[in-house]
Amino acid sequence: MNSNLKYWPWACALIFYCTYAGTAAAHAWNNEVLGPTAGATDYFQVKCYNDGHGNASRLELQVNDDTPGTALLSLQVQKGLLAGNTTDSNGGDDIYSPLLAIAGGNGTYDVMVDKTTAASRQYDVSYHCMTKSNIHAGTSIVKKQNQ
Repeated sequence: MNSNLKYWPWACALIFYCTYAGTAAAHAWNNEVLGPTAGATDYFQVKCYNDGHGNASRLELQVNDDTPGTALLSLQVQKGLLAGNTTDSNGGDDIYSPLLAIAGGNGTYDVMVDKTTAASRQYDVSYHCMTKSNIHAGTSIVKKQNQ
């Protein structure tokens, strides 16, 4: 029985490494709920910064509408004079909207999510600050408004 215990530290180290490696590069805000009113809008701020891997060149985002139906769920991003939009036009299919990239460099990006119907929608947002060399830069997110 003691011979099995010698593998325990290695198993723990492997689990820690796999968990850390999987979360270090993935940025997602999952299972958010956009309220039932027709004009409901969720508002986030994503900050891109140099975390030792280089300055951010752009913010890349996608939105996935988890709720089945034909309502449109859209995500808008604005930083300075740059702005863009991406829309998930088919809810509940686990397919994200087309990738949106805003090349605003380091700093704070304003992100809004809205919909076309007067019904609640659950959604996910994938967001990544990237360097010119396509390496993940520092990325943080703060929710400012939840409707």
